[in-house]
Amino acid sequence: MKISISNTKLLSGILYTLLVGALAIVVLSMASCQKMDVQLSNPDKAVVKGYLFAGKPVSISISKQLLYGATDTITHPIENLEVVIYDSKNNAYPLLYTSNGVYKSDKLIPQVGETYTLKFTYNSKELSATTTVPAKPSGFQGTSSISVQPFGSTTSGPPSMSRAEYSWTNTNSSYFLMVVESITPKATPINDTTEYEALPVFRISPTQGNSQSFMGHSFYYYGDHNVILFAINQEYVDLYEDTGNSSQNITTPPGNITNGYGIFTAINADTLKLNITP
Repeated sequence: MKISISNTKLLSGILYTLLVGALAIVVLSMASCQKMDVQLSNPDKAVVKGYLFAGKPVSISISKQLLYGATDTITHPIENLEVVIYDSKNNAYPLLYTSNGVYKSDKLIPQVGETYTLKFTYNSKELSATTTVPAKPSGFQGTSSISVQPFGSTTSGPPSMSRAEYSWTNTNSSYFLMVVESITPKATPINDTTEYEALPVFRISPTQGNSQSFMGHSFYYYGDHNVILFAINQEYVDLYEDTGNSSQNITTPPGNITNGYGIFTAINADTLKLNITP
């Protein structure tokens, strides 16, 4: 399955891939690997991956469900559907099919506080889902620079001696997810990369708290980083946290798509910059 620059509204390609791609794997694995009674299952049920980012054009992916045990492990896009998103005033925004099961709209720019409903018909059934765009995280602040020493260094102690700390306002127990992304081109790894994989991006699990800290050993590269705080909805959390499906414990996969699988949700974010030095 994440700008001093601060308070940026930009979303990088690598971050989008991490945030959306990670959950896309969850959606597809649940839709494809869920053990079912083959006589009762529908191999042509649709799987939706829909993420509305506040202030950004809309892109929705729709593919066919694969059954557990099927010899075909490649997901197949569903093409040329009439996909429409409605706002709370019932204004309709048709999505244009592009390719590979992706439907887009440059006219619909999701707004904070607005509720949107996705609708389309597939296999003679109407699929639908509703989500509301959360507010941008408020009061996001924290560390702008820390020093991190490699493992085994005798200069300034172990990496765990340094810490980056962040806080934000959360008066109603809303859900947030934090992602840290290395953005320095050809950044220098902190430790010897022959011993482990140096990840350019890492994230924490969704939280209802108002603070987060990272020890020095959490970071893999020196240089500039984006620390992005995402405001997320319950449907995102349900999908992210699901671990109940296995060959011994089969349940309906989480999601908010009526007559289908997957997710249609909205996200907002704020970003701070962090510099890691030796």
